[in-house]
Amino acid sequence: MDDRQQHVPLGDAEGVGSFVTDLADFLRSHRPHGPLTADATEPAWNGYLLTVACPCGVVFERWVTPEEADRDLVVMALEN
Repeated sequence: MDDRQQHVPLGDAEGVGSFVTDLADFLRSHRPHGPLTADATEPAWNGYLLTVACPCGVVFERWVTPEEADRDLVVMALEN
């Protein structure tokens, strides 16, 4: 990791805060900097790690639990 990279863990330790909202905020803020690069680990019993890197060096990093993923899918479905 070079000196200008910065990790941005979003939400708090108790899972308060919406994964979808946090990700949307990151995308809105960093999309103007150029193409973003996303990756996710293979899902495990307790979730998966999602990372989105911006060319400016900031990295969105979030552990997504199965419960969070389910809740956010329901919220997204209700909004559409």
